[in-house]
Amino acid sequence: MREQDTQKKANGELKMSLSQKIWGGVGCLSLMAALGAGLYVYNALPVDNWREGGIVFPWKGENISIDSMQACWKSSVGDARMELRSHCYPEITLQLGEGTGKGHLVLEVLNSRGNQQGDTVYLPYNAGTFESRESNNIKTEGKNATVRIETGYTTGDDYLLHQLNTEEPLWRVEISYRNEGSAELHHMGFTCIPANEL
Repeated sequence: MREQDTQKKANGELKMSLSQKIWGGVGCLSLMAALGAGLYVYNALPVDNWREGGIVFPWKGENISIDSMQACWKSSVGDARMELRSHCYPEITLQLGEGTGKGHLVLEVLNSRGNQQGDTVYLPYNAGTFESRESNNIKTEGKNATVRIETGYTTGDDYLLHQLNTEEPLWRVEISYRNEGSAELHHMGFTCIPANEL
């Protein structure tokens, strides 16, 4: 009997058991599913201009304008509140231009895959100036506002990978406005958050 098994092995005729065939099939299916998921995620990434800076300032709306806006990554080190949430987080500063109406500036931060991070931020304005406000994450005074988003990269390694991967879209800040008494949002533009040194 052993001589027959040895002869079959030598001739490549050794049969696989049923369980070996099943597990082999499961392994092949898993590999194909992983490859399909990888291709789906790659094709679902946002458009190429997510690596570009955004729309040139000033931005003008119906009754509001934005003269400048900057977005960058800030280290959480030394800020006990932020250290609990992330390694680094986006901070946005902006300055209003001339304006005549009343409403809300609406700010959203989107990650590399286009998913919103943190809460939508509403900044009330009147005649080209912000209503004064100060909290843990928002400070507005006159024409100037500073907003920080608590959701960021949780580890230094994750952020380093984001810095090094030039094929990955940058995070971005989308700005819209809504006139007082209206539910309609008017998109103004976006700016990318460069992968700066912390």
